[in-house]
Amino acid sequence: MTLVSIITFSLVLSLIVFVHELGHFLAAMWAGVKVEEFGLGFPPRAVRLFKRWGVEFSLNWVPFGGFVKMEGEEPPDDAGWPSRPRQSDKRLTQLSGRRQPFYALSAGKRTGVIVAGVAANFIFGLVAFTVVFSRVGIPTQLAEPRVGQVAEDSPAAQAGLPADVTITAIQVLGPDSAPDQSAGQPSDQSADQLPDLPAIPVKTPDDVIAVVNTHRGRRLRLSTTGECNNHVACSSQAQQFDIYARTAEETPQGEGSLGIGFTNSALKFFPWYEMPVRSAWVGFQQTTILILLTLQGLGRVFLQLFGGVVPQDVAGPIGIVHQAQQSGIFEEGALALLNFAGIISVSIGVMNLLPIPIVDGGRAVFVGLEQVLGRSRASRIEGYANYGGMALIVALIVAVTVLDISRIISPS
Repeated sequence: MTLVSIITFSLVLSLIVFVHELGHFLAAMWAGVKVEEFGLGFPPRAVRLFKRWGVEFSLNWVPFGGFVKMEGEEPPDDAGWPSRPRQSDKRLTQLSGRRQPFYALSAGKRTGVIVAGVAANFIFGLVAFTVVFSRVGIPTQLAEPRVGQVAEDSPAAQAGLPADVTITAIQVLGPDSAPDQSAGQPSDQSADQLPDLPAIPVKTPDDVIAVVNTHRGRRLRLSTTGECNNHVACSSQAQQFDIYARTAEETPQGEGSLGIGFTNSALKFFPWYEMPVRSAWVGFQQTTILILLTLQGLGRVFLQLFGGVVPQDVAGPIGIVHQAQQSGIFEEGALALLNFAGIISVSIGVMNLLPIPIVDGGRAVFVGLEQVLGRSRASRIEGYANYGGMALIVALIVAVTVLDISRIISPS
């Protein structure tokens, strides 16, 4: 891992934590909670930036994320939590317009403030994915024969056929058609080189496969549209490539006769007035899928842990940085980094929503238990549970960190 990768990941993670705390802050302000401080970074405090809406905005020495300090988050020392929001607190707030302590909110509003950080993480992911898709294109299902990959040293590669082109027609060349032309060059479409056999239109990958399999051992002229050779744009967006169709005996195992593979999806741009809505919809789908995949992954991890098996497919900060660096995310530009930040933000949101003491999901569960056990008793149980939750999280962090380091040292 390089220092640049570590710093970049730290900045991304800090932004995500800041977004999470901003969600808590905005929800608390909306609910009428007295917010004492909103800090950028973690204490100790470096400087108080300004004070507005009765909230101190501060800059702190530890440059990582942020925090929200609300009045009434902790139970009063003298009497513990009241069994229900005190009417005097509500009445005083209504009469004076002042904000109230967190404990004076209804259970519904307290739950809203608690889960607002998770909602902010999901919204950040949605926005990030929307921006990415608006710039790279909308994933679209394809029916036409779009070339997705070209095998190295295959006839298609020797002919210079690029990926991301669509095959529109195939001509079977006669024995005297272009006898001296190299299979590695696109034809110039001269009239004296046109074959006697008519071109066969193809509309699906199956059409291409059928024509090629019928004429193995012959030279085929593929008409294509899309990007030109070497991904350089040309005026007509159309080319022809003369490619030898290998016989079954000449074809390596795992390859087709021409050495090409088809893709059933591609990134497509739509008119400018459609792109915002389409990008947002695909971004929403991506966020939803990622939430479900994260939940499935966490479910497998907990099943393995309860089964006495150390999960091998989990990674902590060290492992994430290492994998991101290996895949080149930190060098691929702003869009790749934004997509990475969206993935991390959604994943962190899901983990914070788990019903584990000390994280937001666990806090929301105890708000619900107050309705059954009473607020004072639920608060005492939550205090003990938080110690257990903290111990569990620390143990998991240590175990995952050791696993990350061992995988980096011994990749096998």
